[in-house]
Amino acid sequence: MKKLLVIIFASLVLATALPLYLVYAGFGQEGAFINVKARLEVSKDNVNWVNYEAEDDSGSGTLTVSPGDTIYFRLKTWNTGTHSVANVAYAAAFTNQQYLIDSVMFTGSGGGSGDLGDDGDPANGYSMTGEGYNSETGIATFELSGVAADSTITSGYQSGGITSQIATGTPDQTIITAAVTISDAVDLEIGWLNNIVSRAYADEFGTTTIGIIVSNPAVANNTADQSIVQTLPATGPNSADI
Repeated sequence: MKKLLVIIFASLVLATALPLYLVYAGFGQEGAFINVKARLEVSKDNVNWVNYEAEDDSGSGTLTVSPGDTIYFRLKTWNTGTHSVANVAYAAAFTNQQYLIDSVMFTGSGGGSGDLGDDGDPANGYSMTGEGYNSETGIATFELSGVAADSTITSGYQSGGITSQIATGTPDQTIITAAVTISDAVDLEIGWLNNIVSRAYADEFGTTTIGIIVSNPAVANNTADQSIVQTLPATGPNSADI
């Protein structure tokens, strides 16, 4: 009888706790223990940043570049929840990645950096995981070691950088996109419960994307899907640039 009561009590606790972790934005839920958010931005001068889609203050902007331009990617992660998290896992997907050359991802050399330093926290940074970046498929996996609770896009966030270059001969009006999705995170304050509540996570709204349009009138584009162009807005300033 005592064992039965324990099982019933444990079931009631989990039944009331698990909904707190269902994802409504990013990885977690607003007002819950963890709510990890991300914003991917792109720049060609490492100063003015453009975002196409994000959970907060979506930029709705694209970046126009030319062959030979160096491209900078910046990923910011923050956590509005009340618990700090570790081992934040991401998956990134690039399209038309064959036109991105000499890519350096979170390595700390060649322009890429696991910690850009603007967040004032050198203790945490991004690093590649698994197979890293596959230039043939455009898929990359990486991880952030940790991000503090009660952080925002302007305070306590973690930022890392990727650099790349637009290949010579890239056809005119080629669309290059990159999408980053948070796939996992460890709540540092619930211990063994991570093994249970992680099954309740999903990331339907946690994707952040950038869009790049290559201007190269000298090389006609006979293969690019022009329908994609119609889905991307004209290049303009990012109202949420920080």
